[in-house]
Amino acid sequence: MSETSKTSEQIYARCERLVELLDSWASLIITSDSISSKIFLSRAIHFIVQAISTYKRRLHELGIEIDIQLIRDSMRARLVAQGQEARSIPVLLRRFDEAAELVNAPLERSSDTIFQIMDEPTTIANDAVKKLLSAIDHKTFAESLQSTDECGAFSSADWIWIQIPAVPGRPDDVQFGSVRTQTIFDTDHHEMAAGFHRMLMGVEIPTIEACALNIVLEDEMPFRFVEDMARQSWDESRHAAGFLQLLRRLNFDVKDFPASNDLWEMTSTKALPLRLAIHQRAGETMGINAADWWSKHYRQSGDDMMADFQEFVFEDEIQHVEFGNKWLRYICDARKIEISSVINQALKIRTAKSGVTVSGRIRYPQNDNAMKRAGYTDVEISELKHPR
Repeated sequence: MSETSKTSEQIYARCERLVELLDSWASLIITSDSISSKIFLSRAIHFIVQAISTYKRRLHELGIEIDIQLIRDSMRARLVAQGQEARSIPVLLRRFDEAAELVNAPLERSSDTIFQIMDEPTTIANDAVKKLLSAIDHKTFAESLQSTDECGAFSSADWIWIQIPAVPGRPDDVQFGSVRTQTIFDTDHHEMAAGFHRMLMGVEIPTIEACALNIVLEDEMPFRFVEDMARQSWDESRHAAGFLQLLRRLNFDVKDFPASNDLWEMTSTKALPLRLAIHQRAGETMGINAADWWSKHYRQSGDDMMADFQEFVFEDEIQHVEFGNKWLRYICDARKIEISSVINQALKIRTAKSGVTVSGRIRYPQNDNAMKRAGYTDVEISELKHPR
């Protein structure tokens, strides 16, 4: 076997093992009843996807095109055949350990230094993957999975890509509802905590779940789509972790306010173009303008920490809207769908469910430069200012 063939075979095997983790982790993000697990897994899945992409690029350079969908289909068939035991927490941990062990194993290659020089790109790619996996702390990963209700997470024998849950996983002591119905707060801190909770449980956690759903369901999309959804999931996990800390600094917690299920109800049963228009385009656009307004408000009020926090959110949301616009146009062009009809339908659904914005019928000032960076055309930016 030639040195290039030997290298390709080893990288393919390592990439295959990482792909096998993808659907299990994305599914668990949706069904887990632990908020900390959702946050950790949405961060971890981004690193896994980046690792897969790194190997995929190196294989392409070596003339090998890896069929990621074929690997996912094979893995799904094995899981269904093996039943509930294959989806247990110990098995999920063992799969990750085995993947990490394989990635960290030395590459088998000729001892001749000339081959090591010629195949330096593979060494660099594998080192990059090692670094990505090292960011997924094993102890934290194990604790995160152990905090998940196994039965609740894996109650469907058909697995998540066949049977979408009517309600995503939540802790037993969290009730679904709207905090906006609570009009009287005991203190300013109480009202502030309600706002942080609304962002955590009404925006960030539902967005993490929506991105995971897109990864699980839309396996016919290009892998670049999975990369974008995993990136957004990672961003939202950081937002969620931040809002959770802010909530707890005020001596409140997840169970202290009702949690909105609006986003899941609006999107989970819809086709992908409509999900993207409802969420990544319309919803995240509202998030851009809201974060921009709040960052300026906090800055003027002298709260630089919160201003900086919201500025990071603002920059992240611009990229998320760009993802939505890019893939919405891609799908509509490929399927000969009139994009304006999808957008109009999405706006009707959002307005009927939660008003003009995720926080109610508030309209924040529009940042035209941010809209342009997010992939809106000049005509669309004008239409956003003057909705019909």
